[in-house]
Amino acid sequence: GFVSCVVLYDDSTWGYLSQGCSGFRTKARDIFLPSRTGSVVQQLCGDAPTGAAGPWADCRQGLATHGWSQGAHIAALASNYAPVTAALLYGVGTQGGLFSSCTEVENLGLSKDQVRSVVGEFDDFYGRNKAGVLAQQKATTGHDCGNDMECL
Repeated sequence: GFVSCVVLYDDSTWGYLSQGCSGFRTKARDIFLPSRTGSVVQQLCGDAPTGAAGPWADCRQGLATHGWSQGAHIAALASNYAPVTAALLYGVGTQGGLFSSCTEVENLGLSKDQVRSVVGEFDDFYGRNKAGVLAQQKATTGHDCGNDMECL
């Protein structure tokens, strides 16, 4: 079986964006850190990372995250704070200096086999054209597709 949930977070203030990776890491930590009272992992899993099954889920089996755009960055970074075993990311990349290093696969708590990413070939922010999108997705996922848009 599985348990599914939706995480709601305040995205009305974009002040954390001026902090670049640090702001995204803080937001991911606050949402996912199991020891943080009120975090999604604490609410779902209780003390699962330390050995006890939680009120809703036994997170020792692993967690999968998913997000779109800002949520994809947070879903990717969650693996640095919680027992995440897979991430599905929509609309994510390594654009510019703002988020560049924090969403590269080597900075995530996941291997390239645990990350999947979907982005448009002409995404205006994450690549602008096929070559740019492929370069950013290679950095985000660790998969080198050459000139192919689909590779696993």
